[in-house]
Amino acid sequence: MRRKLALTTMEFTLTEARKRLQDFLEWWGEGLLLLLPARWLARLRHQPDTVTVEQQDGLLIFRHYTGAGRQLSSERTVSMDDESEKAPVKEWLNEQAKPLDLILLLPRESRLQKQLTYPLAAEKELRSVLEFDMDKQTPFTSDRVYFDYIITGRDTANDQLHITLCLVMRDVLHKHLDAIGFLDQRPETATTDMDDSPEYVNFMPPPDGNANKSSGQAFAYTCLAAFLLFIMTLYLPLLRYDSVIRQFEERIEQARSGAMHVQVLENKRRTVLKRSEFLSSEAQRKIPPLHIIGDLTRRLPDNTWINRLSIRADEIQLHGESEAAAAVVQLMEESDYFEQTQFRSPVTKNNSNGKDQFHIAAKLRLESGQ
Repeated sequence: MRRKLALTTMEFTLTEARKRLQDFLEWWGEGLLLLLPARWLARLRHQPDTVTVEQQDGLLIFRHYTGAGRQLSSERTVSMDDESEKAPVKEWLNEQAKPLDLILLLPRESRLQKQLTYPLAAEKELRSVLEFDMDKQTPFTSDRVYFDYIITGRDTANDQLHITLCLVMRDVLHKHLDAIGFLDQRPETATTDMDDSPEYVNFMPPPDGNANKSSGQAFAYTCLAAFLLFIMTLYLPLLRYDSVIRQFEERIEQARSGAMHVQVLENKRRTVLKRSEFLSSEAQRKIPPLHIIGDLTRRLPDNTWINRLSIRADEIQLHGESEAAAAVVQLMEESDYFEQTQFRSPVTKNNSNGKDQFHIAAKLRLESGQ
């Protein structure tokens, strides 16, 4: 009985001591927060205001929204060519009582996007995978664009991740950043449409590590670093356990990366098999595809370009451009390989070169004597 009572008393003492220690740490942490600059403290405790800036007809339009509800508070317009108008706007932003999130709005037409599907295992390193596949999924290399993505669905049954890849050209973003280079603050976000909130994409590149900082910022960063070092010394025992946990997490991550690599190789293997099956089936056709392509090459005029050619079991489809699309249909009808040649969609005009853009389909004469 005495032993149980002693154990109960010890448990009560430990619980009380733990509660008092927690209360002390909360009081101490609140006191340390008060040592931070007022602007930082306001950002930690309150939702910052938002300022958007966009270009329209040679003007820079600034809109100030307050709080999480994003209510429009004020608006300023500045001519991009008038340096005298930029200084008041710069002072207006610097004099705001609450911290500001500066958002650069790009023209909607500058945004390109594409729907993609990847294995679920790729989600952990999705940004790196997209950067590696940029020249395969788009006409551009990764060093010519800034990109972001939105996950639109996870199909666990088929092990698929559906995303929307969004990108803008780098020179477009740099042009807009140069236009607001007179501001002291760098935009945290560059997007094309705030209606995507809360998942609007952010094309803003990471800040330049060699950018000059004011002496006040350098002092603030130094104080923050000292504060973090002080906290680390208090929680050093926990950090040792955390180091062990991180080692296990790194091993798990390596295993995940290996699994993702195997999945990518498996997808490539399936693609190669599908292509080989396609070539095998095409080799069994009565009319060899090379004969069809050779006939088209000899028959079509030099001013005609074929952008895409599709040969199925009994049909051929051509997408391309020509100075006279109707003549292409006539020339194909004269061939021994084709019949029932017709336009699959209306002929359109390419404004850049003046040629007709066409989509033509024809039936194959499988019993051709060619």
